[in-house]
Amino acid sequence: MGLLAFLCLAPFVTIHGQPLMLLDILNRRFVLLGVFFRPQDFYLVVLIALAVLVTTVVAFPLLLDRDVGAYEAVYTSAHVVFVNPVPMLVWGVIVSVLLILGSIPLLAGLAVVLPILGHATWHVYRKVVEPSPATARPID
Repeated sequence: MGLLAFLCLAPFVTIHGQPLMLLDILNRRFVLLGVFFRPQDFYLVVLIALAVLVTTVVAFPLLLDRDVGAYEAVYTSAHVVFVNPVPMLVWGVIVSVLLILGSIPLLAGLAVVLPILGHATWHVYRKVVEPSPATARPID
């Protein structure tokens, strides 16, 4: 509910005379954090999305699972992406598509999509990161 309120109120908050966030599709005017983007600036969105993917793909589950710092979690996440670039790129596309589809019905679809993505991200983390020696089960 808070996110919906933010999306409704963000165009009325201004930064340097520009709205905080405005997605005017009919007039092809997109403003994010007071910065005006044209449709041909889409490559910037892709670069930002890739940077977020590289730095966070397994960082959050790693922070929850082990006693590590943020730097080590981001480094591990980047290492995973550079070792497995194609599967991680496909994972990023899947996450992006599901988030867009979940956002279409007034963000209500995110109530279904986010738990599924969280669970799937945990399985991705368990698949690509070695288990901690402290939590490894002994072989019988």
